[in-house]
Amino acid sequence: DSTVICVVKDGRVVEQIERLGKDTTWTAGKLRETADRYKLPAERCAVDDTGVGGGVTDQLWNSGFVVEAVNFGAGAPTEDDAANRTREARRGMTEGFTNMRTWLYWRAKEDIDKGLVGGVDSELASELHAHEYDYDTAQRVRLAPKEHVKRALGRSPDHADAFVLALYGARKSSRMPWLEVA
Repeated sequence: DSTVICVVKDGRVVEQIERLGKDTTWTAGKLRETADRYKLPAERCAVDDTGVGGGVTDQLWNSGFVVEAVNFGAGAPTEDDAANRTREARRGMTEGFTNMRTWLYWRAKEDIDKGLVGGVDSELASELHAHEYDYDTAQRVRLAPKEHVKRALGRSPDHADAFVLALYGARKSSRMPWLEVA
């Protein structure tokens, strides 16, 4: 897998930085450097905290740069989770998704379908389209396992993961600038 930092500003993907084989120290430094360049505060930066990303989160937190840690395998947000959020943030929260990853990808699909996001290049588009949905026995939306997507693409959908995190961040605020690492 690669490390991807995705910047979304004013509803457009404005930069994607991809590096293969970089350690967590490099990633934490590059995220902070990119956040500074785009004048993004730490709370607008999200890291895929699953696996190796946990080390990135830890380094940033230990340095006082407290980013949003996102676990793709965690439960999807529910109406109860939204109790202290604004009406805008509550919109779309439901128990109808199997996990956070599914919810993030579904919401990204909705945003693209509504024309709310631009700047999606062909590589990112192919990664997004490789994800298939179905329903589990409880009739919740379920995203195909990442291993299936990797087989279909011949690689990991790292750009798509960073992108859905970027849109998650934009949704948490009325302002659009956002930086993500997957």
